[in-house]
Order: sequence, then structure tokens, then C-alpha cells
Amino acid sequence: QRDPGRRIRSRVEPGLPLIHADAVLLAQLVANLLDNALAYSDGSVEMDVRRSGSGVALHVRDRGPGLPAGRSGRLFEPQLRGDREGQGGAGLGLALCRAIAAAHGGRLEGRDRQGGGACFSLRLAVDPAQPEVPA
Repeated sequence: QRDPGRRIRSRVEPGLPLIHADAVLLAQLVANLLDNALAYSDGSVEMDVRRSGSGVALHVRDRGPGLPAGRSGRLFEPQLRGDREGQGGAGLGLALCRAIAAAHGGRLEGRDRQGGGACFSLRLAVDPAQPEVPA
């Protein structure tokens, strides 16, 4: 329903370790990132999940206009909206995403993509007591 044009391309590394997390909150974070990417880009949206050091990293990339010039440092503050015409909403999505990441001991960052667009990266630690999942 979120992607009737089937623009999202996803890759998940096999055998990822388990993380201790609230599945509903993480699903909300991922949905917000994907919704933003779909709203601000007319092209495909890439999502990949893979190991990153001792944790797991999720990246959502688009080829839209990129982050707002001169305001990327305030991107995760409530009420900051992009300048794209016709975008509704309260501007709380990225602030909520960062709060969810922080509640899980993680980090959410946004940056412009080389060649145009934006990339949002979520990094979460793996519970060291969690057994390895076979690949």
C-alpha cells in the first residue's frame, strides 16, 4: 500500500544477528524513512540491512533533491519540513525516528548522497548475549 509503484528495492544480508528491540517501534522508524524517501523522490528507493562492525546497519537511499541546503544539522528537530511543495504532515517523522533509534541505543544519521539524493543510516548494536544465527 505504501509503494504501489513498487519502487522500493531491498537487500537483507543473510544470517544477521538478532537485536533486542521493540519490533513495533522499529517498524515505525523504517516505515517513516521509506515514506519520506518515496515522497521526496520520483525514482527508486533502496533499502539494505547488513552487518556493521559489531552491530547492524540499515540504510535507506533515494535520488530525490537531497537534504535541505543549510538546514541539514537541524533535520531531526520537530517541525522542520523540506521545501518540496505539496508535502503535508507535521514534520515530526524524523524527530520520532531519531528518538526511536536513541531508545534502542542506536544512532540515526542523514546525509546527501553522491550523485544526488539522500541516505539515512540507522546503526544498532547487537546484544552480546544473543547467539549467532547461522547464515
